[in-house]
Amino acid sequence: MSEYGDIAESYFRRGYNCSQSVVAAFAPVLGMDEAAALRAASGFGGGVGRMREVCGAFLGLTMVIGMVYADPADPQAKSRIYGIVQE
Repeated sequence: MSEYGDIAESYFRRGYNCSQSVVAAFAPVLGMDEAAALRAASGFGGGVGRMREVCGAFLGLTMVIGMVYADPADPQAKSRIYGIVQE
């Protein structure tokens, strides 16, 4: 497993949901503090609010991708991000 995977697993084992675990693992890279990352991703666990829809880990990763690659000033940024998420 990758370094970030190990960190995410550590969060998960401490009781955080999958989405929180992924976003918190990347928080230092994103310039977020741990508490902000855990709050931002809190509702996505259990397949979005425990509704068993889209996987919380995937949603967390999608949040990370957006935070890394999004450029609100670039109208083409969304298309690039959509491509990365689809991969």
